[in-house]
This record gives sequence, C-alpha cells and structure tokens, in this order.
Amino acid sequence: MFRELTMRHLICVLLLFVTITLSKQAARSQGNLPPEVREMARKVMMPVVYQVPRMDKVKVVQNLKYTKSDDPNVLMDIYLPPDTAARGKHPVVMFIHGGAKTEYTPKDWGMYMSWGRIVAASGFVGVTFTHRLKYPDKSLELAAQDVRAAIDYLRDNADKYNADPDRMCLATYSAGGPMLSLAMGGEMPFVRCLIAFYSFMDVRQSDYRKTEDAETLKVFSPITYLDKDPSRIPPIFIARAGRDEARARPPCAPWSRHSRPPPRGWSSSTPSR
Repeated sequence: MFRELTMRHLICVLLLFVTITLSKQAARSQGNLPPEVREMARKVMMPVVYQVPRMDKVKVVQNLKYTKSDDPNVLMDIYLPPDTAARGKHPVVMFIHGGAKTEYTPKDWGMYMSWGRIVAASGFVGVTFTHRLKYPDKSLELAAQDVRAAIDYLRDNADKYNADPDRMCLATYSAGGPMLSLAMGGEMPFVRCLIAFYSFMDVRQSDYRKTEDAETLKVFSPITYLDKDPSRIPPIFIARAGRDEARARPPCAPWSRHSRPPPRGWSSSTPSR
C-alpha cells in the first residue's frame, strides 16, 4: 500500500487524519475517511511496542515554551529518568519530527511519547518538541531556528533537569532529516551522535526543490557534508529498509565508507529482551 503513495501524499493524509482525530467531530468523521488514511493515523498514534522497566516512573515536564515564536503550539516536553536527582547528569536524546503543521502537535503523537519514556527509563533525558517544519513548504530555515532554540534551551537549563549539556544526541525522523546538518559541520561538539530513522538525507531530490533555493537545499542535505570534512560528523546510525524508495533517502554506502569507531568514553549495550 505504502509503495503506491507518493511521499507527499503520505504526509498529507497523515496530517489530515491527525487533525480529525484531535477534533471533537472525530467520531462522526472517521467513517468517511479512506482506509489508507485511517491506517496511517492508527500507526502514528499507537505507542511503540518495545518497553523497558520503569517507564511508568518517568517524570514528564510538559508544554515548555522554548523559543520566542508566538505560535502557541511550538512547545517542548522533557522526559526525566526515575530518581534522576540521585544519579547525576544524564545524556540527552532530542527527537526531531518530520514535516507537519504545528497545529498537529507532533510531540504529542504516540510514537514520540513512547520514545520519550523509553529513553528516560533507560537513563537518558528525552526531549520531544513541536517545530515549524512544513514539508514541502519553504520552512527549512524556520525549522532550524526552532531546533537550535530547543538545543539552547536544554543546555541553558541542564542543571534544572540533571542533563549533561555536553552529551547530546539528535534523532530525526522522515523529513526532519535535514536538521542533522546543524551538527555536521563541527559547530556543535556537544552533539556526540546522530540518528536518522527513514530520514531525508538529500533534500535536493525532494519536493523542497519547488520551494527552497539551491544553496539552502545543499546546506540542509546531510549527505553533502561527506564531501567536506567527514571527520567532523559525529557517529551516525541510519535506519532504513529494502522497500524504502524515496529518492531523498540515498543509499547508506556513502556513509559506511566514512565510518569510524565511537568516541572514547562512550559505551553501547544491547537490550536483554
């Protein structure tokens, strides 16, 4: 089903459904929606299946104003590990959603709420926030302003949330991939690793070509940073699958050629279940 839809169609039907589900008219309206729309919403609003102990003990600080934007929906939630005060500083994982109008409040989608709790229960400070990326409308610079503001807010308030301002991870999804570019030029040494989950890595091949100029497309295409100084790019995990056909998500091979061991002092572990 998904291969029969264009990326733009997928995003549009998803946003339409989220709007309806948040509306008081949802119960009466859903019966008239196409099956693929209902299926998209079912998936994005469902929680992540994977769970870890003490997710129910995570403390959530909701609806923080992290930027000067007058948009009432541009807000942040912070997920804190249980007993955080007694365990010192925690690394931070910031989840960056894809293209969606702010009124759809992506930070409140089931998948991001789940990831916030999962990482917090695992000993990290989890951060979800709504930003002003509206794929494929001209919005890359605007979204980048919000992402920078979110990072600055966390670092400025690190002590308040027992967060380590010098150990941060940026995790992007779908059209949020271009925001990885902010940490690929060496200007953010406190960003120690990156995650691209089905993320756009080359927006020069996306519908942004219709709204953004060539230089902006290059700046916000993470793959172009391989041609500059790859040693300045933090370790990156790219998640894809064989049926991912979007041209904006190029093959992983160019990245693997520049792979290197993780920085000293970092460790990884495999979940026991």
